[in-house]
Amino acid sequence: MTIKILGGIFRNFALKVPDSPNIRPTAVLVKRRIFDAYQNLADHIFIDLCAGTGSMGLEALSRSAAMVFLIEKEKSHYKVLMQNVDKLVQKCNAMHDIQFNAPHCFHQSAVEFINVQLHQLLNKMPDLVPIFYIDPPYEDHHLYWEMISSIQNKV
Repeated sequence: MTIKILGGIFRNFALKVPDSPNIRPTAVLVKRRIFDAYQNLADHIFIDLCAGTGSMGLEALSRSAAMVFLIEKEKSHYKVLMQNVDKLVQKCNAMHDIQFNAPHCFHQSAVEFINVQLHQLLNKMPDLVPIFYIDPPYEDHHLYWEMISSIQNKV
């Protein structure tokens, strides 16, 4: 199965989705609503704390996000995420007129990323506004509050 980037410079770029009951890409309607609200992300850092396929972060990158951070704990999902990122980077290298910052990918838990790296990251880029996207797997719904609490302590 594949899903596509909906808008921006990588519109219609296909992303691989693993055949797994533990991954559910963000619905197109939700994606459209979020990115219709944020048309220009040039002054933003987009941080997807449960990245899965990378769909949301790569959508943000397509819409000119200054920096994108994709965090995925599950090994098999991280492998697919890296395949999608590598494929997008290859496309960009072939399109010589496009300038972009490749996304930064982390194979670790979201809470670990927040507790260890978030403060340093935000201090290095004080002029950029962070957007946190939090959509953990259904069975890990407790992570919402863990991540929000950790973010509040770091920001």
